[in-house]
Amino acid sequence: MVANEQIQQESRSYEIKPTGQSVADQYSDIALTNLYSAAANQFITEGQLIWSRFNAMLVANSIIFILAGPSIRDLQSTSNLLLMLGTGVFGLLISIVWLQLSYRSIQLQRYWRDCAMGFSWQQGFPNPTTYIYERWEKEKKKSVGKYLVLGKLGLFVIWMFIAAHSVIIIVAIIWLLPRCS
Repeated sequence: MVANEQIQQESRSYEIKPTGQSVADQYSDIALTNLYSAAANQFITEGQLIWSRFNAMLVANSIIFILAGPSIRDLQSTSNLLLMLGTGVFGLLISIVWLQLSYRSIQLQRYWRDCAMGFSWQQGFPNPTTYIYERWEKEKKKSVGKYLVLGKLGLFVIWMFIAAHSVIIIVAIIWLLPRCS
């Protein structure tokens, strides 16, 4: 809970400006520029990590369905039903973790975006992140809409895996209950 509150804090504003001719002042300018670069790189990296995690979890869930597949054919065998129940529970747990990771990653990416956008330059130079993001917002109807659809489609896929694993668990329990009594 505390981590979520920390991410949702207001972004800080930093102004990068030439502060003087001394060596110490130049080092502080370089340090602020490096801070901006780090925030911008984290924003970009988090976007890449979101899709890397998505691909890894998609493969993991696919493997779980491959393992559960043969057991679905023969619902008369108790061992197959137990395998089906086990893979369903494991798949459901993995899918819930996947969903939480996705939501958290999106929050983290927004945090880094806000950090990068909190920098400003003196002498009328625009913040590159702000410039890019504002252009991105203007082009939303043309190209960004595709990316938003991809993100929503990704979350939809996760919810579909959660639903499928839940159905597998319910079917296994329904077929196992008469055997337990």
